[in-house]
Amino acid sequence: NTPKVEGTGLIPVYHNGTGWKDLTSTSTKAEWNSWFNYDTQKWANARTKDGSMWVWIPRYEYKIDRTAKIIDVRFIEGTSTTATSGYILHPAFSTDIGMGGWDSNIAGFWVAKYPAGWQNGQGTSLGNVEMSNISYQTSATIETYAGTITNETTKMSYPVFKANTYAYNYISVGDAYTLSQDIKNASRYGLRNVDSHLEKNSEWGAVAYL
Repeated sequence: NTPKVEGTGLIPVYHNGTGWKDLTSTSTKAEWNSWFNYDTQKWANARTKDGSMWVWIPRYEYKIDRTAKIIDVRFIEGTSTTATSGYILHPAFSTDIGMGGWDSNIAGFWVAKYPAGWQNGQGTSLGNVEMSNISYQTSATIETYAGTITNETTKMSYPVFKANTYAYNYISVGDAYTLSQDIKNASRYGLRNVDSHLEKNSEWGAVAYL
């Protein structure tokens, strides 16, 4: 399925061998053809306004050959729920809520290309970064790249999803869950009409199999 970017605020990008280039309405057909090619395992990338990178995971079915230790993936056009004989529709794209699905079948989803990181890259302090309005819920005084902070009185900074950044650490699963849901509302990312959330087990499974 063609990656969904229209109306989301995501900007499609491709790598020309030396750097990332935005795709726009004035881009050539050859440039758009460079966006992705599933046959050669070239995945579609996009960026948000802050430069964070995202990868499209298209709807697919799979079959595991346990003897040869091979996972065979077949992409599914549209949102068909009929799997090829011997194949399984990956639950991350389905309506089976209990297996990590959704309330409707989806054509694919965007996932962060890199782990959550500090906004200032590889610096040793937070410096001038954009903070969320969300306070840490886990009370503790800890050492971070930002120095010593007391969680219960400190707002969480927004993460970035870029290469070469320090990992966003010293955060509980609950706080990460809450902060990730606010990404869709933060102006720094420029997102619209999306459901930002902490990655589900099913989504991680879909990425790992692919």
